[in-house]
Amino acid sequence: DLRTLRADINRTRVGDVAFQEPSMMERVEELITSFCRQERVRYTQGLHEVAAIFAFLRSKAHGGRLDGPSALACFSAFVRRFVPCFHDDEAFVSLHISLLFFRQLILYHHPDLFNHLEEAGVSPFVY
Repeated sequence: DLRTLRADINRTRVGDVAFQEPSMMERVEELITSFCRQERVRYTQGLHEVAAIFAFLRSKAHGGRLDGPSALACFSAFVRRFVPCFHDDEAFVSLHISLLFFRQLILYHHPDLFNHLEEAGVSPFVY
């Protein structure tokens, strides 16, 4: 959804001066739309934060060493290697597993906090 993507891009690293430039926002959008088209996936919220890194690197590369196609290739390789299930439509399986694992870590390391969150009805999806 292009509207969701643009809303997310407008919230990307708002405290960073580099991301206040329209050209940077355009680079992030270009990376994500090209990635989604190339990989035949839909945009998933949060992917803009990963793309922002590659858009920033592209803006800082001297002499055009990291052009659009190269940045896209690096971004695609990164997503495939390190976050392969990030854009999975199957109910964010990897996210659910990560949050449940995080819940177990809190239970083990901070049982009082875990009990407080449980009593308050706060699920791992909130924290």
